[in-house]
Amino acid sequence: MKSIRSAAGISTLGVGIACLLSGCGGSTNSTSFANLKAYDAVSNGGTAAVSSTGASTASLTAFTQSAYVHASAGLESASFTLTGPPSIASPTYPVSLNSGVYYTAIVMGRADVASSDARYPKLVVVGDDQTSPSSTDCRIRVVQAAPDAGTVDVLVNGLNTSPNTAYGTVTSYSELAAGSETIQVRTSGTSTFIVPSTLFATLAGHRYTIYVTEPTVGSPTYSFQVVQDS
Repeated sequence: MKSIRSAAGISTLGVGIACLLSGCGGSTNSTSFANLKAYDAVSNGGTAAVSSTGASTASLTAFTQSAYVHASAGLESASFTLTGPPSIASPTYPVSLNSGVYYTAIVMGRADVASSDARYPKLVVVGDDQTSPSSTDCRIRVVQAAPDAGTVDVLVNGLNTSPNTAYGTVTSYSELAAGSETIQVRTSGTSTFIVPSTLFATLAGHRYTIYVTEPTVGSPTYSFQVVQDS
């Protein structure tokens, strides 16, 4: 099995934006708009929708992803809504979106806590690296979207590809041989696995995101959701 390469994390800033995105992330082209998709990682928020200047995604149920929509490029404002109950309309988040670049806006958190709680729903926007893997490989990144899980390690085929991954962090893509992958999630620095060994299949030439999620927020149990990015 080919070893995994490159799993450096992208830490979020205080307002919940992964970076100001003035050059981080996906490939560019000559178009005059950015490309924005959304993922709803809030299990108890009803449906979610993300808006940016000139764009709004379709409503999403928990643990689903939208198609890309065209958004205005430049220094823009992004926000999200959750239907609840309770319904939530977020403040706006400043994001710098480059023409032709691809981005994912991730709504994460818990809708059943006060707005002063660090676990209250927030928006994390990250550039999507469009680099294709080699013909026999796939590329995988990790999003730690489970607010009660703390800092975790994500192991792929026994290798700790995403060590010390804090809530709200999106890692860069790692490249590995495509096929049957074994995923485990543990509390960082321990042997306590919050998600036991689970298999999923990958296809050569594709990119994937693993979302560490919190499906049962009343008494947290954890899982991961795999989304094919390309």
